[in-house]
Amino acid sequence: MNRRPFVLLLFLLLAFGFLMNTPQLSQSPPATAVRSAGAFIFSPIISAAGILLDSPKTAIKNISALREAQKHNDLLRERLRTLAAKAISYDELVKENSGLRKMLQFSSSNPYKRSMITGQVVGRSGSQWFNLVIVDKGSADGVKKDLAVISTDGLVGKTTEVSKHYSKVALISDPDSSVSAYLSSGGIMGVASGMFSEVLELKYVTSAASVEVNDKVVTSGISDIFPKGIPVGTVIKAEKQDFALFQHILVRTAADLSKLDKVFILR
Repeated sequence: MNRRPFVLLLFLLLAFGFLMNTPQLSQSPPATAVRSAGAFIFSPIISAAGILLDSPKTAIKNISALREAQKHNDLLRERLRTLAAKAISYDELVKENSGLRKMLQFSSSNPYKRSMITGQVVGRSGSQWFNLVIVDKGSADGVKKDLAVISTDGLVGKTTEVSKHYSKVALISDPDSSVSAYLSSGGIMGVASGMFSEVLELKYVTSAASVEVNDKVVTSGISDIFPKGIPVGTVIKAEKQDFALFQHILVRTAADLSKLDKVFILR
């Protein structure tokens, strides 16, 4: 490594310093000229040295400021997450309270004039999601086989198996389930049958009958299991087929069978 430039620079700096700090020489015209030339030559070096010495301090301050800003941002994010969780909890609480009020009003009005047992859905099978549910009421609570099960919105199904503390409920969406029903607008009779979904088929309605989309379908009351007038669903399709004796009618269930929570067992 060639050190000659560095040695030369060091020598010039020392000479410049000696010249400036020697009283007999510092005020002489040559010294004044040298001082001016030296200031011109060495000021960039001195400035650069100052920047280099100051940069670590500035960098440390900037890093500290960034860390404080990061801590502040983390704190704000945590507060936002907490507020969001509280908002969700509040919304859920409002929904639950609304649902409980609705059930209380429904139970008090008792529109079907039957004794009602309030049950909680505690189980359902993924492979039989629209076939059956399990409720937390059984023979110890007065539940028997073949009792109608409803929600505040409409017909859910009927009990099929009953143990001491639990009961299985076959949903109206089960293809093996069917219920005698009629169109409330014209009193036209039919049979609502399950189709593995929240859409039922209303069978045996003649092609001569007048059926419109949005017509309401309710239980007929012919069966001893289901009282008359329980909402079954709403017509979403009514199609007359050429040379067919019966219409093709589809009904969306009144009860939300995919989100069952609280139910009533009628006895």
